[in-house]
Amino acid sequence: MAEGKKSPMSPMIYMLLVMVAMFAVLPFSTTIGAYANYLLYPLIGFNGSYPILTILCGGVVLVIFQTIIAHITTDWRAQAKAQQISRAFQQEFRKAQIEKNAKKLNELRKKQQDMMSLSMEQSSKQMRLMPVTFIIAMFIFFWLYYFLGTLENTIVQAPWGSFDLLATSMLFPNYVWFYMLITFPLGHVLRKGLQLVRLNREHNNAE
Repeated sequence: MAEGKKSPMSPMIYMLLVMVAMFAVLPFSTTIGAYANYLLYPLIGFNGSYPILTILCGGVVLVIFQTIIAHITTDWRAQAKAQQISRAFQQEFRKAQIEKNAKKLNELRKKQQDMMSLSMEQSSKQMRLMPVTFIIAMFIFFWLYYFLGTLENTIVQAPWGSFDLLATSMLFPNYVWFYMLITFPLGHVLRKGLQLVRLNREHNNAE
């Protein structure tokens, strides 16, 4: 009897494991930050004179690393094809609902389960490298916290006023919010750019 196909680990389980690992290493954040300081301070510390620039550089390094990992491990052509199939399925499903075609709806629901299984498998493949990006992210975040703690003044000016980079706002320190404000749009642009370059290259090779 042939073995059944091994079901992929749920992305939620990966996220749970990452969260557990994060809380496990939190007590060692100062030690990790101190060791990271030997490497990162000479590169992007700027002698402590430009903390905003340091946070920006740290975010850029992390975004570039994460984007390259995602770009290498993602089959963009398969993902684009899956999106097209999903859109066509949704249109067909809505049409069957409007027509109240029970037989067609049952067939589409069975097909939907297969599509969900495939989607989960693709997500699982991408999540397998999450521990690697998690290690790099914690390395940089712990260093930024350590680095900012060594500065005499962490208050910076912004268009809406001054704020302390180490002060906590809505659960997280301000430097984390500032990091996300900068890096999320940058990461999106980089991912889209690499995706277009790769799809264009594959299209040219196919010709």
